[in-house]
Amino acid sequence: MKRYIAKLLVFMLPILIVFLVLEYYTRSYNTVMKQKQGYLSKKSNSIELLILGNSHASCGIDPTQFELHAYNGANGLQPLYYDIEITRKYLPSMTSLKYVLISMDYHSLYFTFPEARDFMYSYYYGVSYKKESSIKTNFSLLYFGYGVQNGIYMLNKKPYTSINGWVGLQGTKNLNDLAGKKRVALFDRMIEKNTDRKKENIERLESFILLLKQRNITPILITMPCHYFYNSNLNSEIVIQNRVYIKSVCKKYSISHLDYLYYKLPDSCYLNVDHLNKKGAKVMSRKINDHILSLEGSNN
Repeated sequence: MKRYIAKLLVFMLPILIVFLVLEYYTRSYNTVMKQKQGYLSKKSNSIELLILGNSHASCGIDPTQFELHAYNGANGLQPLYYDIEITRKYLPSMTSLKYVLISMDYHSLYFTFPEARDFMYSYYYGVSYKKESSIKTNFSLLYFGYGVQNGIYMLNKKPYTSINGWVGLQGTKNLNDLAGKKRVALFDRMIEKNTDRKKENIERLESFILLLKQRNITPILITMPCHYFYNSNLNSEIVIQNRVYIKSVCKKYSISHLDYLYYKLPDSCYLNVDHLNKKGAKVMSRKINDHILSLEGSNN
């Protein structure tokens, strides 16, 4: 029996060593989210313009194009819940904050949280959906978080470098009606699944808007441009419902909505049917900057 256990240990030792190496590398890997958290920890007191949202804002708003010190805290698949909870956590140290851009997209009021990514927010920000436990992820970020396959991928992939939280992407691909239909269908399934969460998201959003206004911070709702092949496949009923609500909340709290959903841009500005590339981000960020400057002028 002892000999069997000894052979088993000899067999398992190389596997354990490989696992520990991957675990260490996964924890050391400078992910974009890790960079974002580091930026907030070190420079939150200098941020004047905070950008929140999912991948539409994450790809499409370049913080380096603003006159104010801007930081892009948006992330792919990031719902309002994490936008708000992360901001709440760092808000006491954001002593220079003047404006917060809150992304309002086709699916924003229905989107809750991506289970596959919840561990990232728990590990990097110490924020979990409804305070769910993160003990397993803290024990092994590799096994209970990214997974061994992604750990191996990270071992061979150089991390993106973010600038003020932003990673711009280049190129254009898949600008066609089929791509638009597939993308919208993905969001339609999400909306159908989470219809009962809309009220919860609305309550959370309005509570956040009130919090910002109480601190003399100006919330601005923003809808980023999407390509014709995406927009033409949207459910018009949902689009109208979104607009009706956004109009009402803007009136209720005296805030503005920058609605660029149907704003016309050349194909060269798009990464795909619903994301801007670096060129598009530069164009739109300068346009948004002009709006912010007009607010600055009216406040002086």
